[in-house]
Amino acid sequence: TEPTRVSVHRPDYPVSRSNGAERSSTKMADGATGLLRPLFLRLVLLFHYTPFTITWCGSLYFFLLFRPAYVPLVSPATARSLLVAYGVWILADPSPRRGGLFFLSGPSSRRLRHACRSARIYKWMAEYFSARLVKSCDLDPSRRYLFVVHPHGFLSTGCVLSLVTEGAGFAAAFPGIERVCCTLGATFLTPFYREWMLACGVVAVDR
Repeated sequence: TEPTRVSVHRPDYPVSRSNGAERSSTKMADGATGLLRPLFLRLVLLFHYTPFTITWCGSLYFFLLFRPAYVPLVSPATARSLLVAYGVWILADPSPRRGGLFFLSGPSSRRLRHACRSARIYKWMAEYFSARLVKSCDLDPSRRYLFVVHPHGFLSTGCVLSLVTEGAGFAAAFPGIERVCCTLGATFLTPFYREWMLACGVVAVDR
């Protein structure tokens, strides 16, 4: 039998300046004008794309570690102790292999995963890149499927929007299918951002 085809149009290519200018007068779903699209894209780059995220999250962690006075609400000594403990926890935490945040039960973890995957920023990403999920057939939710994205490109936008999150509407297209995204274990060494990935249901693989 032929494999099921699930594809995303224009997965890893930003909108050209000319296309962005032509659509600058359009309205986004939340009422913001297309003039805000470049701002949304920059927020996405800082928030989600791994190379940028590793840089600024790692820099923020070490900045606060050596300048604990900038941590609000607690004393510098307490802040530094908490950051050191958090760093040790990152190295020892088994959650990336198990999936989900360790302190949440099954139902709570599923609710949080759905909320994070449905975040508005992914809808903005899908709209900005004109990403669209192409469904060629129905999938039986009682079966298991392996979605392989290779090569996914430097920024893996297509994978994030179509399979990891609800940016392109996977759950609406294929109801009843519970999916788990696998990525490099080293990604979970990134402070702060690792918690968001765990909340989204991403797990670590080493082979």
